[in-house]
Amino acid sequence: MNAIITALIGGVCVAIPSIITAIANIKRNNELLKYRIDELTEMAEKHESFTSKIAVVEQNVKEINSRLEALEKK
Repeated sequence: MNAIITALIGGVCVAIPSIITAIANIKRNNELLKYRIDELTEMAEKHESFTSKIAVVEQNVKEINSRLEALEKK
């Protein structure tokens, strides 16, 4: 009987810290994942802004080219 009680106490003493450690690791990993997702979202927003600026520059280049062609014809 004493062996069973000793085994149960030992098991509880091992299980509780293991569970606490697992929960702490999960929380830390979730925080890291959230940080990384936020960073990637920011990078994607910068990229989208850059892409829209490139479209404006391309349109301006087309307009400049048409004006140059018109001037060359004169």
